[in-house]
Amino acid sequence: MIGPSAITFGRIYKHGSKYISRISRKMARNLGYYVNYTPKDGGLFGEMESYFGSTFQNMTPTEKCWLIYKMGYQLWFHDADADGVSEAVEEAEQRIEEELSVGDRLGLLQAILDQLKETLKHQL
Repeated sequence: MIGPSAITFGRIYKHGSKYISRISRKMARNLGYYVNYTPKDGGLFGEMESYFGSTFQNMTPTEKCWLIYKMGYQLWFHDADADGVSEAVEEAEQRIEEELSVGDRLGLLQAILDQLKETLKHQL
């Protein structure tokens, strides 16, 4: 079942932003597109799909953000190098909420996730 979870973003964050308008027309893909899972596999992914929907359409935006936060923390704590965070990154983090729209924050998050996948692909 492919659901339009991106429409959820359009409904919640509709501020006339060009970025949000694009998101609202984009269809989400099933969980199996992103991870090694097919519906008959069961396990955690099966339970998540059953409860949250195959495109997470049954989760609230708050729940999605919280899960992203927790998973990001886990990746940072367990999988990232122990180099620490530069002052430039800390400064950027402080300015993001003040200066960027929701659409730009979502785009930035996607860009960072895509790069992180490349960086950590040896662990995937």
